[in-house]
Amino acid sequence: MTVKDIRGDYDRITSRDNPLIKEMAKLAEDAAERRRSGRFVIEGLRLCADAAATGLKIIAALAAEDLPDSPELSNILAAAGRVVVITPAVAKALGDTVTPQGVFCLCESPDIRRPAEEIDTGRPYAALEDIRDPANLGAIIRTAEALGIGGLILSAGCADIFAPKVLRASMGGAFRLPVFQTKDLPDTLERLQKRGMTAFACVLDRMAEKLGKIRFPRGSIAVIGNEASGLSPRTTEVCLRQLTVPMTGAADSLNAAMAAGLIVWEMAK
Repeated sequence: MTVKDIRGDYDRITSRDNPLIKEMAKLAEDAAERRRSGRFVIEGLRLCADAAATGLKIIAALAAEDLPDSPELSNILAAAGRVVVITPAVAKALGDTVTPQGVFCLCESPDIRRPAEEIDTGRPYAALEDIRDPANLGAIIRTAEALGIGGLILSAGCADIFAPKVLRASMGGAFRLPVFQTKDLPDTLERLQKRGMTAFACVLDRMAEKLGKIRFPRGSIAVIGNEASGLSPRTTEVCLRQLTVPMTGAADSLNAAMAAGLIVWEMAK
């Protein structure tokens, strides 16, 4: 049984010049278009199934006509507002991976520009300043979601969480983890600290408090900076405490995703 046998009411697209295919291709490569339209694209059976399971609004689900039936695929198509069958050639043209699986979803973007007042001040969070590498951001999302912290606070300079590379690296965590994006991270941190939270600036400074030697108070925020330049001076200054990952080897720094993983692990204990 193939996708055409799963559901009778579907559209069929045979050309990569179809307006829907063009729209989805543009969304996959253009962050500005994703922000403007409030839409993004997911590729792959696992990610699309995760989106359906978490209740994300799926505007349209596209599946290659030769794709075999599976419980995951059935759930995706059932959750979609529109089902479209595409030819293998169209699936290959639309795919962002080396070997496309032939299933795609056009989704409505959740609102991540929510007010900081929605943040649960009794739980741990990580705040990211200008993390621009999609693989790093996706890995941090995946780790944070897996370890069960309250969520992420992102500066405006971070990579787009709805970019294909971020979504793949997050392994569906981007659909489940609460994310708050702010135009002014230092101001947001100051306001959260006035509500009783404690922000830790993660820095390369031997005089800072050592990870593994402290106990994080309730409502802690680990603030992690850009891969190359670290935290901005203003962000560092507003944090009540400073934290460093002690290192004894020759390396003088860690990859941002690795550092975040170590810190989040300690916070989640």
